[in-house]
Amino acid sequence: MFKIDKNIPLPIEPQDAEKYPFKQMEIGDSFIATQDPKEWDLVVEEVIERNNVSDNLFLKWGFTDHDLRVWRVSVEDHLIDHPRESEALQFMLKYLSENYGKDITRSHLTQRKLNTPQSGSRSKREKVLVKYAFYFKISSTRNGGSYYEIA
Repeated sequence: MFKIDKNIPLPIEPQDAEKYPFKQMEIGDSFIATQDPKEWDLVVEEVIERNNVSDNLFLKWGFTDHDLRVWRVSVEDHLIDHPRESEALQFMLKYLSENYGKDITRSHLTQRKLNTPQSGSRSKREKVLVKYAFYFKISSTRNGGSYYEIA
C-alpha cells in the first residue's frame, strides 16, 4: 500500500543548465573542455549538437598540447567549414532578396525544381532553414503554412 502525500512541490531544475559555458562566450573566446582523452568524444558530440541549435552560437573544437579546447566562432567562420550549408543558405537568401515583396513559402525555398549545384539538395535546404532560422523572418499563412523573408 502507498501513502499519498499532499502539497509536496516538484523539484525545480534549471531550465537552461549547460555543462559548458557556451552561452557566456563571445566570438573568439575559448576554454579547455578536458584533458582526459576518454572524454574527448563526449565533448565533440556536445559541440556538434550545440552547433545545430538555431541561435547564432557556433563552436569549434581542437587540440592544444594535451587539451581539448572549444572556441566560439562567428557564423561566417562556421560556414567556411560547412560549404554545402553555406551554398544552400546563400542560395535561399539570394532567392528571397530577388523575390522581395512576394509571398515566399517553405516549399518555394525547398522544392525540387530549384535543385542546382549552387542551391544544395532539398534535404540540405530543409536543415539550413532550421539551423539558420535567425536569418529568416517567418510569418504565418492563412492555411497554417509559413511565409519567409530575410530577417
